[in-house]
Amino acid sequence: MAQVNRFRGLTGTIAMKAPVAAATTANITLSGLQTIDDVLLETLDRVLVKNQTLATQNGIWVAEAGAWARAADFDGVLDVVAGTTVPVMPGGAAQGGTYWQVISATEVLPGTTSFTFELARLNITPTVRFDEVSSATYSYIGKALPASLESAAVWQVSRLTNADNTLVFASGNANYDKVWNNRLSLTYT
Repeated sequence: MAQVNRFRGLTGTIAMKAPVAAATTANITLSGLQTIDDVLLETLDRVLVKNQTLATQNGIWVAEAGAWARAADFDGVLDVVAGTTVPVMPGGAAQGGTYWQVISATEVLPGTTSFTFELARLNITPTVRFDEVSSATYSYIGKALPASLESAAVWQVSRLTNADNTLVFASGNANYDKVWNNRLSLTYT
């Protein structure tokens, strides 16, 4: 595969990558549609692989039924530097909603350079929606990355019972995989 230069007009950045569907918690085989951190991968899901025994295999990969390939925005020397950050959304039970950053003392060439990821302690203010007009009984709270579309499945949605201030999450989890515009029809447990 040809290397992709992110500085010449293609979509993507070095600093913040597009979210991945899941992140590893242990060394994995880079092939097949497997379950990672409670997320059953589908073809073309982006996966943050960060726990490989062979650290040159760390990075963002695209899941396939057969052998995986590195993501186009994480396969060249101009795609990643120390500090490059990757959000995990929706992610699974252990890694969902986390942000990971590249740690390397040298220039990073995916597939050649050994590098690791560490949990980033970022102070990112999410986009927040608060809708108390929808119902006299409930208020709805939504959180997502800044500039997220209300029609995109990237929201954490919860419902607050106004009478007793009980807060419950849509679908019973705090994953960032809900659509804000669907908040009234979601199941809250």
